[in-house]
Amino acid sequence: MGDSEVRTEKGPSRALDTTWTGDFAILALRLAVGIVLAYHGWLKIPDVSGFAGFVDSLGVPAPELMAYVVTYLEFLGGIALILGLATRYVAALFVIEMAFTIMLVKVDVGLIAPEGGPGAELDILILAIALSLVLTGAGAWSLDAFLVGRRRVTDSTVQRHVE
Repeated sequence: MGDSEVRTEKGPSRALDTTWTGDFAILALRLAVGIVLAYHGWLKIPDVSGFAGFVDSLGVPAPELMAYVVTYLEFLGGIALILGLATRYVAALFVIEMAFTIMLVKVDVGLIAPEGGPGAELDILILAIALSLVLTGAGAWSLDAFLVGRRRVTDSTVQRHVE
Protein backbone atom coordinates (compact mmCIF):
# COMPACT_ATOMS: atom_id res chain seq x y z
CA MET A 1 0.00 0.00 0.00
CA GLY A 2 1.46 3.35 -1.01
CA ASP A 3 1.34 6.56 0.96
CA SER A 4 -1.39 7.99 -1.27
CA GLU A 5 -3.77 5.07 -0.76
CA VAL A 6 -6.64 5.17 1.70
CA ARG A 7 -6.03 3.49 5.04
CA THR A 8 -8.44 1.00 6.55
CA GLU A 9 -11.25 2.15 8.83
CA LYS A 10 -9.52 0.57 11.81
CA GLY A 11 -7.17 3.54 12.09
CA PRO A 12 -3.58 3.55 13.28
CA SER A 13 -2.37 0.76 15.50
CA ARG A 14 -1.75 1.59 19.14
CA ALA A 15 1.85 1.69 20.33
CA LEU A 16 0.94 -0.03 23.60
CA ASP A 17 -1.96 -2.43 23.43
CA THR A 18 -4.55 -2.86 26.17
CA THR A 19 -3.94 -6.56 26.68
CA TRP A 20 -2.46 -7.87 29.91
CA THR A 21 1.07 -7.40 28.55
CA GLY A 22 0.51 -3.69 28.03
CA ASP A 23 -0.99 -3.35 31.50
CA PHE A 24 1.91 -5.33 32.96
CA ALA A 25 4.41 -3.01 31.23
CA ILE A 26 2.67 0.05 32.68
CA LEU A 27 2.61 -1.58 36.13
CA ALA A 28 6.34 -2.31 35.90
CA LEU A 29 7.07 1.32 34.98
CA ARG A 30 4.85 2.62 37.79
CA LEU A 31 6.45 0.35 40.38
CA ALA A 32 10.02 1.07 39.31
CA VAL A 33 9.74 4.84 39.22
CA GLY A 34 7.41 4.94 42.23
CA ILE A 35 9.79 2.98 44.43
CA VAL A 36 12.81 5.06 43.37
CA LEU A 37 11.03 8.38 43.91
CA ALA A 38 9.39 7.40 47.19
CA TYR A 39 12.77 6.28 48.51
CA HIS A 40 14.45 9.51 47.38
CA GLY A 41 11.75 11.51 49.15
CA TRP A 42 12.03 9.33 52.25
CA LEU A 43 15.77 10.02 52.42
CA LYS A 44 15.15 13.79 52.30
CA ILE A 45 12.50 13.88 55.08
CA PRO A 46 14.91 13.80 58.08
CA ASP A 47 16.91 16.77 56.76
CA VAL A 48 14.60 18.91 54.64
CA SER A 49 16.36 22.05 55.89
CA GLY A 50 19.68 20.70 54.59
CA PHE A 51 18.03 20.01 51.23
CA ALA A 52 16.60 23.55 51.35
CA GLY A 53 20.18 24.87 51.61
CA PHE A 54 21.06 22.98 48.44
CA VAL A 55 17.92 24.30 46.68
CA ASP A 56 18.87 27.83 47.82
CA SER A 57 22.37 27.41 46.34
CA LEU A 58 20.69 26.83 42.96
CA GLY A 59 18.95 30.21 43.17
CA VAL A 60 15.47 28.72 43.35
CA PRO A 61 12.94 31.16 44.82
CA ALA A 62 11.40 30.19 48.20
CA PRO A 63 13.97 27.42 48.75
CA GLU A 64 12.50 26.20 52.05
CA LEU A 65 9.03 25.84 50.53
CA MET A 66 10.36 24.22 47.37
CA ALA A 67 12.43 21.75 49.43
CA TYR A 68 9.28 20.62 51.24
CA VAL A 69 7.31 20.46 47.97
CA VAL A 70 9.95 18.33 46.25
CA THR A 71 10.51 16.10 49.28
CA TYR A 72 6.84 15.30 49.80
CA LEU A 73 6.07 15.14 46.07
CA GLU A 74 8.74 12.47 45.73
CA PHE A 75 7.65 10.54 48.84
CA LEU A 76 3.85 10.77 48.53
CA GLY A 77 3.85 10.97 44.73
CA GLY A 78 6.04 7.89 44.54
CA ILE A 79 3.56 6.01 46.74
CA ALA A 80 0.69 7.27 44.55
CA LEU A 81 2.44 5.91 41.45
CA ILE A 82 3.01 2.54 43.14
CA LEU A 83 -0.72 2.37 43.90
CA GLY A 84 -1.72 3.82 40.55
CA LEU A 85 -3.62 6.69 42.17
CA ALA A 86 -4.04 10.00 40.30
CA THR A 87 -1.30 8.68 38.05
CA ARG A 88 -1.51 11.14 35.17
CA TYR A 89 -1.51 14.16 37.50
CA VAL A 90 1.31 12.90 39.70
CA ALA A 91 3.37 11.85 36.67
CA ALA A 92 2.88 15.32 35.14
CA LEU A 93 4.29 16.86 38.33
CA PHE A 94 7.31 14.56 38.06
CA VAL A 95 7.84 15.58 34.42
CA ILE A 96 8.02 19.19 35.61
CA GLU A 97 10.30 18.33 38.56
CA MET A 98 12.71 16.31 36.42
CA ALA A 99 12.84 18.99 33.71
CA PHE A 100 13.84 21.56 36.34
CA THR A 101 16.27 19.13 37.99
CA ILE A 102 18.00 18.47 34.67
CA MET A 103 18.15 22.19 33.80
CA LEU A 104 19.23 23.46 37.22
CA VAL A 105 21.42 20.66 38.54
CA LYS A 106 22.48 18.21 35.89
CA VAL A 107 23.12 20.33 32.81
CA ASP A 108 26.58 21.23 34.13
CA VAL A 109 27.30 17.66 35.26
CA GLY A 110 26.45 15.96 31.98
CA LEU A 111 24.90 12.59 31.23
CA ILE A 112 27.45 10.78 33.38
CA ALA A 113 29.55 12.77 35.83
CA PRO A 114 33.30 12.79 35.06
CA GLU A 115 34.17 11.35 38.48
CA GLY A 116 31.71 8.51 38.00
CA GLY A 117 29.08 10.10 40.25
CA PRO A 118 25.45 10.58 39.34
CA GLY A 119 24.84 12.44 36.14
CA ALA A 120 21.59 13.20 34.38
CA GLU A 121 20.91 9.60 33.32
CA LEU A 122 18.53 8.75 36.18
CA ASP A 123 16.69 12.05 35.85
CA ILE A 124 16.24 11.51 32.10
CA LEU A 125 14.88 8.00 32.71
CA ILE A 126 12.46 9.25 35.37
CA LEU A 127 11.32 12.04 33.04
CA ALA A 128 10.75 9.56 30.20
CA ILE A 129 8.81 7.12 32.41
CA ALA A 130 6.74 9.94 33.93
CA LEU A 131 5.92 11.27 30.46
CA SER A 132 4.93 7.76 29.38
CA LEU A 133 2.59 7.51 32.37
CA VAL A 134 1.05 10.89 31.55
CA LEU A 135 0.31 9.56 28.06
CA THR A 136 -0.83 6.03 28.96
CA GLY A 137 -2.40 6.45 32.36
CA ALA A 138 -2.08 3.93 35.17
CA GLY A 139 -3.24 0.81 33.33
CA ALA A 140 -5.76 -1.80 34.44
CA TRP A 141 -3.85 -2.85 37.57
CA SER A 142 -4.25 0.40 39.48
CA LEU A 143 -6.48 2.24 41.90
CA ASP A 144 -7.30 4.65 39.07
CA ALA A 145 -8.83 1.80 37.04
CA PHE A 146 -10.59 0.38 40.09
CA LEU A 147 -12.12 3.74 41.04
CA VAL A 148 -13.18 4.54 37.48
CA GLY A 149 -14.69 1.05 37.17
CA ARG A 150 -16.63 1.52 40.42
CA ARG A 151 -17.83 4.93 39.27
CA ARG A 152 -19.08 3.45 35.99
CA VAL A 153 -20.88 0.67 37.83
CA THR A 154 -22.40 3.18 40.26
CA ASP A 155 -23.45 5.51 37.42
CA SER A 156 -25.09 2.69 35.47
CA THR A 157 -26.79 1.37 38.63
CA VAL A 158 -28.15 4.82 39.40
CA GLN A 159 -29.34 5.24 35.83
CA ARG A 160 -31.20 1.89 35.93
CA HIS A 161 -32.97 2.89 39.13
CA VAL A 162 -33.95 6.26 37.65
CA GLU A 163 -35.46 4.73 34.51
